[in-house]
Formats: sequence, C-alpha cells, structure tokens
Amino acid sequence: MLIDQIIPDQEHWHARFSFLKMLSVERAESLIYEIGLNVDRQSYSDVARFARACLEVYLYSAFCKGLSDSPHFSSCWRHYRATGGVLSDETIQEQIDKGIRGDNSDLYLLYRGYQHMITSNTSIMLDSFFVNHFWPARDGSFDILPFTILKIVGRSAEPIDALSKAMPLGDENVKFVLHFYHNYYSKKSKIHSRFDDLHKQAVLNGPSEWEAVLQSFPADSKPGKHYFWLSDICNCFIFQMFISEKEILREHLGNDASEQFLNWMQIEADKRGDGKLLAESISYFWNSTENGSK
Repeated sequence: MLIDQIIPDQEHWHARFSFLKMLSVERAESLIYEIGLNVDRQSYSDVARFARACLEVYLYSAFCKGLSDSPHFSSCWRHYRATGGVLSDETIQEQIDKGIRGDNSDLYLLYRGYQHMITSNTSIMLDSFFVNHFWPARDGSFDILPFTILKIVGRSAEPIDALSKAMPLGDENVKFVLHFYHNYYSKKSKIHSRFDDLHKQAVLNGPSEWEAVLQSFPADSKPGKHYFWLSDICNCFIFQMFISEKEILREHLGNDASEQFLNWMQIEADKRGDGKLLAESISYFWNSTENGSK
C-alpha cells in the first residue's frame, strides 16, 4: 500500500512529519538499519537529504507564516544554515513565494515534490515502510493483544491457572500464550532500557545543528531537551519484536487454536471496553508478516 492510498488527514501527516524527522537526523542511521529499512548507505544518504529538504522548506515556511512562536527557532535556524543545509536560501524562498505556508497539505506537496532526490524504488520502499511499520508502531494499537493477556494474568501467583480458567485452549496452548506474554513484556522492557540510555547519551552529547532546529520548532521545547525521533525508533523496535513474537505464537497454536484464541481475546476486550481496538488490532496485525506487511 502506498501513502497516496492513505487519507492525508492531520493525524497521518503528523506521523509523516515525525517520519521525516527520524530519517533526517544523523544519529538515527545505524538504528534505522536495525528496524528493517532496507537501504544501503548511499541510498540512505539520499533519503536523509530528501527528508531534510522537505523539512527545511516546511519548518522555515511555517516560521515565516507565524505558525511557530518558538523563541529558539530563529537562532537555531541561522546557526544551522551557516554550517550548510540541503537547499539553497533561494530555493526555500521560491517555495514560500509559491504559497508554501507550513501546513499539512504543504508537507504532502513537498514530500511528492522532492522525490526526484531518491529513486522510484526507494520511494516505494519508504511508503511501504511508513504504512506497514512506522505508522502502526507509532499508533500502538497492536499492544492491546498482550495487554489483554496482562489484564487476565495480573499479579496471579499461578498465571497458567489464571489463563486456563479464562481461556479454554488446553494446557499446552495456554503455555504458548503465556510464553508470548512473558517474552513480549520482557523484551519490551529491555528495548525501553536501551533507548533510555541512548536518550541520556544524546542529552549528554548535545544536539547537532540540525537536531537543534527540529527541537526548537515546537513552542514548548528547546535545543537539547527532547530527542523525539529516538522515541519513534523505539516504538518501531517494539513493533518489530511484537510481530516476531506473534508469529511464533501463531505457528505454535495453528489455525483452529488461533481462531479460538482470537475469539477469547475479543470477548475479554469487550468486557473491558477495548473491543473495537482489539478488533482493529486483530484484523491488521494477526496476519501481518515479519516486516509488518500483510
């Protein structure tokens, strides 16, 4: 599925904005390879320049139109532009003169307008990764599956007994479900710990000139305070792990037990008012593959 098949509403394009920020920062490169963005180093350099070109116009035009009242953006922008940049001042101004004003529809136009900076295959790959990986990772609704199990198990001293009473799948299949549950939350905790350390190190080292621009754009932020893109990459790691663990569980259960398991999950989620979320999660994620595509 390509991004043109996704309605470019505010929520989706806020996520696209975050996606471009993640792709544009240097410190994200090695981590992005780990989450399955299938590009070589030269292609990634082109992707990073493409993302930054879109954001240079988007951020500066928004600032010029008064859509950002950050007290830090102007000085950070001047410092960044003194050290270089992707687009020339003239090119950025030409875009602003054409009517670019820094809203969601403009980000869509810029994203399409600068795709000549990357190959068509890379463009398709980015769209696929955004729709099948970044967007669901950021949305987080996949987490409702393990969370429903968590609500059943709780602090039970005998989690197998607790699950067996609630979920009539047989002892062996219950063990598989419990193994999925334990693995998911154990690995999720380790991922969070890793990214907590990365964030602390980033704060200690300070932002690059470009990161300072990104950090200064929100009115309530300032350079060196938050590294938002690390949180987005962290979510991608968690989603990638979820897909892997879910696939192991699905293979262990087989078709019949999987159907029983999902029916039970739906009943339990309905009891807690999470039925709609779980239904959406099941319909999309249960049949997703390792890379997040269906």
